[in-house]
Order: sequence, then structure tokens, then C-alpha cells
Amino acid sequence: MDADQTTTDESEHSGTDDSPYNSDNESRSEDEEPGELETIASEDFVQDMVKQLLSKGYKGPKILEILLVRHNISLSASSLTRYRKLWGLRHCDIPQPTQVELSPQIRASIMSSHSKGLNLQEIQARLAKETGITVHLRTVKRYLRRLRLKLNVNDLTEGNVTLSQVYEAIDHIQRYLLHNNTGYRQMKTLLMRNYNIRIP
Repeated sequence: MDADQTTTDESEHSGTDDSPYNSDNESRSEDEEPGELETIASEDFVQDMVKQLLSKGYKGPKILEILLVRHNISLSASSLTRYRKLWGLRHCDIPQPTQVELSPQIRASIMSSHSKGLNLQEIQARLAKETGITVHLRTVKRYLRRLRLKLNVNDLTEGNVTLSQVYEAIDHIQRYLLHNNTGYRQMKTLLMRNYNIRIP
């Protein structure tokens, strides 16, 4: 009986038909920094991605995370810094994202609260009451900056009022508004609300 033709004895030529494969990690020299670009992505692609992420306001660690998770691009922090210098992608060179205009309700509430001399907590509470929007104090500060409003305006040093006008207003508050024992904070609020005099 003939032997089965489908099986043969193992010879020196048997084995896989695939050519030997060296992975990127094996072929990389030991002197090369481990944080270099470890994918087949082109340098231009990485540069464009970093530029887009920086323009959206992302910082270094978040950029590295996004590059790794979304694009499978592994960089070390030092490599990212080096590439940013090489590509001219310093923070000051990148156009900042345009800010969305504040809604009319938020704008009106902030401006009204500011004109009444309210502090940050009062502005925050009033904003929540009038618009139903609850925000942190730092967001209230950001709104004030965007509207170019200052909480600690000094009308006296800016020349908007004289010292005698401030004295007269304080005297009027004490005599006629019956606030004899008013502390500094309350007096500051009364000056703002009744006389539109702002002092720090």
C-alpha cells in the first residue's frame, strides 16, 4: 500500500513560509529615546494633531493621552516639548480659540449685579436665581473679566469722585440713613448702592 501523500517527513526546509519579522521595538537601537514616535504616523500628521490640540486649549499631559488613545502615537513629555520647540508651537504662537458670547440673560444679570456692588457670592447667587444657571465662583470671575468689569474699582484714585464727596456720602449715611455703627464692608456696599461710589 502506498504511503499517504499528504504527510511528509520533516526536513531542513520545513517551517513557516513567512519571512523573519522584526518589530519596531526590536529594531530600535538602545541609544534611541523610548518616547520617540512609535507608529507609522508621519511627522506632519503628528505636528498637525499637536497644533490642533494646543489651539483647543489642551495641555501637555492631555495631548499625550489623546495622541496615545485616539491615534496610537506614543510620545514622552520631553519629546513633545522638543517637537513643540522644533515646530514653533509655543503657546504664545498659537491662535487662541474664540470665546462664545455670553447669553443676554447672563450678561444682564452680571452687569446688574456689578452695578449694585454685589460681591462674588452674591453675584453667583443672583445669577442662579435669575437664570437658573449655577456656576462656580471662578466662572463668575471669568464672566466679569470677559465683560471687562472689576469688583475692586477705586473711584477715588481714578478721579471719579473727590475725598470730600466720599466724606459727605459717609456723613449722610450715618446721619440720615441711620447707620451709625456700620462697619467698613457695609459702608462700602451702601456707598455703592446709594451713591454709586466704589472704593476698595
